[in-house]
Amino acid sequence: MREGNADDLVAFRNVRVVSSTAPALFCAVGDKRVWLPRRHISGHLVCRGDRGTLRIRRWVAVDRQLTIPDTAAAVRFRCQPVPSPGQAGRLHLLHGDREPHHGN
Repeated sequence: MREGNADDLVAFRNVRVVSSTAPALFCAVGDKRVWLPRRHISGHLVCRGDRGTLRIRRWVAVDRQLTIPDTAAAVRFRCQPVPSPGQAGRLHLLHGDREPHHGN
């Protein structure tokens, strides 16, 4: 299981409600169709035909064999490490022609 608390909510996009009952929703999540207890989900999907993002408890998603979105990869992509002042390389100035000019 990926890192994180089993009770954390994991967001799944493009979920479609196929059927609904008082205690659960029968949803199409990716290529799977699964029953999801309402007390373990969060979102604005409530009845047949609703589509959108649904947050599902991590342990329920694992139990239903849903593919957990890798949000850590998205965060790593957006948050590149910044070198500390001791690790910084030489700076290069760019002029209008966009060619690097190496300062002396």
